[in-house]
Amino acid sequence: MPIRHQVCHSVPDARARCCLPGLSVFVWVVCGSVFLSLRSALQGSSAGARLPATLGRSPPAPRGTLHPQPSDRLTATYIKEHREVCPTVGRQSASNFGFFVNVAMARRTRKAVCSTLRKHLLFFSVLLAAVKVGAVDKGDLIPGGGQLSKIFLHLCCGLSWQALHKMHTRRYLQHERGGVPKTNAWFKWVFYSASEKQFRTAFRVNRSPFQALKRVLLVRARAAFGRRRGGSQLSLDLQLAIITLFRVGHYGNACSVDAVADLFGVSVGGVIKSTRRVVRELAGVAPQHIRWPNTERRAGLSMYVAEKFGFDGCIGATGGTTFPLAYQPALDPWAYYDRKQRYSLNMLITCDWDCRITNVVLGCTGAAPDTYVQSTAAWHRPPNVYFTNGQYLLGDKGMLYSRHVVGTFKGPEFTCAEHRNYSYQLARLRVKSEHAIGILKGRWGSLKELRLTLATDRQFSFSMTWSTACIVLHDICVDAGDDFPIPPVPEPSPASAVESFLEARLQRPQISAKVCAFMREKKVYRENV
Repeated sequence: MPIRHQVCHSVPDARARCCLPGLSVFVWVVCGSVFLSLRSALQGSSAGARLPATLGRSPPAPRGTLHPQPSDRLTATYIKEHREVCPTVGRQSASNFGFFVNVAMARRTRKAVCSTLRKHLLFFSVLLAAVKVGAVDKGDLIPGGGQLSKIFLHLCCGLSWQALHKMHTRRYLQHERGGVPKTNAWFKWVFYSASEKQFRTAFRVNRSPFQALKRVLLVRARAAFGRRRGGSQLSLDLQLAIITLFRVGHYGNACSVDAVADLFGVSVGGVIKSTRRVVRELAGVAPQHIRWPNTERRAGLSMYVAEKFGFDGCIGATGGTTFPLAYQPALDPWAYYDRKQRYSLNMLITCDWDCRITNVVLGCTGAAPDTYVQSTAAWHRPPNVYFTNGQYLLGDKGMLYSRHVVGTFKGPEFTCAEHRNYSYQLARLRVKSEHAIGILKGRWGSLKELRLTLATDRQFSFSMTWSTACIVLHDICVDAGDDFPIPPVPEPSPASAVESFLEARLQRPQISAKVCAFMREKKVYRENV
């Protein structure tokens, strides 16, 4: 036969004949096992009908509870407890492949099952093609089978295609999955009936800023919240509530996806999709809300500070902060390990005297010092575009002092009374940046611990998008007049110091002399300090 000359062309014909029984036994075993498993898989729904009515379903919700929780017991435990109800379940679970297909939800096994079915279909198709062209004789597959072996191959190929078709048309392997009881009673009560204080406690904003956020999303991103394909989206009020309450306004286990889904009465997928959608759209409107002050605004900020604190030409304060990560990054974790012995992301903000954030620098890991983050800022590289007429910002000791960033005296320079008075007056004004950071993290608590996994560039970009969305929410609330209690001033943290530039050495004494003269005029200068 042709197969003997192709496979065993260098051996006698007798030896070739000895190889055929092994091939036929192997094909017989494979075909038989696949046939039995596919038959039981396709009949899984009938096998599952013999199970107890509550298997794979959530128990009935007890009366008087607002959020009943589904049972999370394993199927094996349930089988042991209900063996007296259905004595045949224990025996069927060990032998019936369809039993496991019918009761197990296939979020992680569906791809593996489809891949196996594709391999089976390809295997039988190749065998049928080989038999069709004469490369394999029907008698080689099943000794003495003749036409029966070809019929058997057609049957296995058909069953494989049918099972693969069913897998593609069903999202889950389980035919009748038990639903999870959910209710949105809590959301409706807080949104429509709660007091202003309760609304603010739950959603982190008052009702008027909430409506302002809704208008911003409707004007800027109406198309993103329309129906595209499949089912309709959740209401915009509900999506905003999911974002502003637990996914942005809280941290820890309280903002987990399952907790938010149970609280708002929506699915887990709805929470994830709503979070991504709203966060991306909020980050998309960042240029309209995170804006550097124009010439007129900078002149007003400088005039206010000159009259109240004596810093003529100062238009804002800048400072760095870190966003701790809940999980260790998968790629280069050492690059995220900061001086506080935790994994985090570094950020540099610039704010005005109303705690409105006017500029933010993102994209640096926790191991990067503030001086490096400042060197990547847009206002640091071409300063003439952002500063005019000797304007500058106030920074802490960890900043890179220059002609446009002025800070306190360090180490040996902090000796005379004039330097101490200047540093005291500067600290009174520079604390605005600490207030802005405290308000940002106090209102949007997810920045205290980002529950995001960082394993790919896409996930890292989404963490930047999340932080930008929080800053946009902060500025919208400041513009809407939604004040937040100012937190206590944190203790100054040690930071890396670098040698000052020559321009900074010349700029700071001039500003110090003006500030000290202002303090003497206002009679707040202290001689013995």
